[in-house]
Amino acid sequence: MEMPHPEEFKTKTHPELVKTQMAKCDMCHNATKTNFLFCNDCHHGSASNWTYDPKIPWQTQHAQTVVKNGIDGCLEKCHDKKFCLDCHTKLQPLPTSHQAPTWLRKPAKELGGHADAFKGQPTSCEICHGGDAPNKNKFCTGCHVLEVPHPAEFKKFHSKTGKQQPQVCSNCHTFKELCSDCHHAGAVDGRPWNQVHGGIVNNGGAGSCFEKCHKQDFCVACHTTQKVVPASHKAPAWTRRATISSKAGHPAAYEAAADACGYCHGTGTPKDNKFCLGCHKLEMPHPEGYGAKGKGNGGQHAEAFKAKTLNKTVCETCHATAFCDSCHHDYTAAKRWVNAHPDTVKKSGATACFDCHEETSCSYCHVRLASQYMNN
Repeated sequence: MEMPHPEEFKTKTHPELVKTQMAKCDMCHNATKTNFLFCNDCHHGSASNWTYDPKIPWQTQHAQTVVKNGIDGCLEKCHDKKFCLDCHTKLQPLPTSHQAPTWLRKPAKELGGHADAFKGQPTSCEICHGGDAPNKNKFCTGCHVLEVPHPAEFKKFHSKTGKQQPQVCSNCHTFKELCSDCHHAGAVDGRPWNQVHGGIVNNGGAGSCFEKCHKQDFCVACHTTQKVVPASHKAPAWTRRATISSKAGHPAAYEAAADACGYCHGTGTPKDNKFCLGCHKLEMPHPEGYGAKGKGNGGQHAEAFKAKTLNKTVCETCHATAFCDSCHHDYTAAKRWVNAHPDTVKKSGATACFDCHEETSCSYCHVRLASQYMNN
């Protein structure tokens, strides 16, 4: 045997010699007694672009090698597909990649792990599942049913297909967030739409929701069943004014998107809507002159108070006492008027008070109610 071995012997002809003259190889390489370490170090090491570890059985190592480098190197030099298939069929190993929870599907992603693997190393799949993947392969079509990747025109009719064969879609797309990210502008990848849509609807209205997919009663049914209150409704100033100069949140929201209010509270206007009237108990917005300023602070609300068709409780549904003070007493400081008015009376006298109050009201408060209001 020529020494050193010529290059052709190393790369082409030595496998034939090994079949009949292994003893000659052992004279130098001691392959048989070392579990073919020399052979493995080359065939399953440098020749496979891998660092062979003699402490780990090759059938364990080769899976990692194939994942990294594919099977082309195996099939080009030593093995054919039948060799791989016969071994996998006999031992029935399941690659670790196939056991990953995202192998079939990934949350809110178009492709699962198996599709990514196929795109990277399609020939590896053929060993067990056959060729012509994915659309002419029996194994692939048995699960996909539909052509994949979906053609561009599929988007135009996929809604009909999905309604007729929802189980087919769910083979790959069990995460409804994938649908949401496409159908709902502003959806956040992987986050349930019902956690996101509130802010988007607040900013842009719900008109686009009804153009293609939903009806108004869909929103009402969900909000009612889930007892959902929009985040805006929980704001401190939603019902009443936070400051004298600012409006409460709900009338501002109504002015910006009146239709949105109607989804839960019914149609109509604040003047005739049952829900609105149930809280306001008055025509809203107040008609011109309802709260006229000036001496006596007259207007329709003053007449209603005199006729006892209006009372403080109704007013306080929307207006804090500070709002009344800002007009009646021309007072806007943070300190309550009941605590601040003595200084005003000392300075300007009490004559202006009697435009609204009976003289006895002062006595009634000072004598009987002082302990409730006045600071010691």
